[in-house]
Formats: sequence, C-alpha cells, structure tokens
Amino acid sequence: MKKNQRGFTLVEVMVSVAIIGVLASVSVSSFKKYRAKSKIAEAKIMLAGLYTAEMMFLNEFDLFSNCLDYMGYEPIEAKNRSFAVGFPGLSANINTNVYNSAVADNLVPANCPRNLGAVENKSVFLAVDGYAGQAMDSLSEFSSSISVNSNSLNKISGPTADDVQVGLGTSLTDGEKEFVAAAAGYLSGQHNTPETCTLYTIDSGKRIRQIRPGF
Repeated sequence: MKKNQRGFTLVEVMVSVAIIGVLASVSVSSFKKYRAKSKIAEAKIMLAGLYTAEMMFLNEFDLFSNCLDYMGYEPIEAKNRSFAVGFPGLSANINTNVYNSAVADNLVPANCPRNLGAVENKSVFLAVDGYAGQAMDSLSEFSSSISVNSNSLNKISGPTADDVQVGLGTSLTDGEKEFVAAAAGYLSGQHNTPETCTLYTIDSGKRIRQIRPGF
C-alpha cells in the first residue's frame, strides 16, 4: 500500500500555484471594473436629479442657476458619495434684468444670489468616499478636474454645451438658457488625480456625457 502512495512533485505544485495566481489576478481585475461601473451609476443618478431640479427652477423663474441647495437638490447621502457634483470654478453671472424679474416672482436673493460662486453644499457637493479612501473632497480638486468652464453658454453663438465641460448661461435669451453640470470622482489607483479622474457631465438637453472613464 505504501509503495503506491506518492505526493505532488515540485513542478506540479508550481504549476498549480501559477494557475491560481492567474485566476486570482483576473478575478481582482474584473472585480475592480465591476465596482467602478457600479459607482458610475451613482454619478448618473446625481446628475439626473440635478437636471430635474434645474428644469423645475426654469419652469418657476424662467432661468437656470447654480444655487442647487435652494432648488431643493439633494445628492446621494454624503457618507456614501464617491463623486463631487455641481458647478465648480464658476460664478452664476445671470443677466441682471432676468434675475430681477425672477426676484419679482419671489426668488429669494439671499438664498440664490445672482452671481453665486462655487460654494460647498450650495452650488457644489463634494465627495466623501473614493478609491482606497481617496475622495474628491476639495473645491480646488473638483475645479481642476474640468479643463474648461464658462458662465456665458450660448447654444446659438457658442461656446455650446458640447464645447465646454461645465458652465451656466446668462439666461438673457432663449439661446443662453443653458447649463452644463459635472460629476467627478476617483475610481482607480491609476487615475487618482483631478486631471485623470472619472468625469461625467449633464446639460440642459438632458445629455449625459462621459468626458473621462477614469478606470
């Protein structure tokens, strides 16, 4: 009986370990991509909610703005937020006459200033979570993630929503009733800088665009 018993050879053990290593690396890579794609759904949900808030604001006051908090916009709960969302690096700069007309229709200036800039929890909601604990949690990072900003969008004369990554029109004319908002976050260790992060936008035509996949 003992003569028929034999163990694994060193070569067999090494081959087995190599196979397990390959399978493990493939599994880890697939898991990271799956996790990143699931997080992208978060960005799209927040941008869709922002679009709804802007359209309701337009219907009430005949202009777009960046005072998201005043609009009642509520992104995903902060502790679970992997994306910063909103209008970074931008002052609203809405046309004075259009804005005064909105104020006459009960827009509250103190809560939605005509020239509101990038303000945390008002026009921008920063991330708390991110890849390996790295989150887009500062205004400077969020602003740096977007290469082009404009507070004078005009779909007739340009720059148009396709030319810029985030911005807001003056609302003086129908052509300037425009906005492009952004969502940016870190989903990968290889794309953990503002310039390489995951970046999506939504515009007043409800077009969601992937500017950078970031993973």
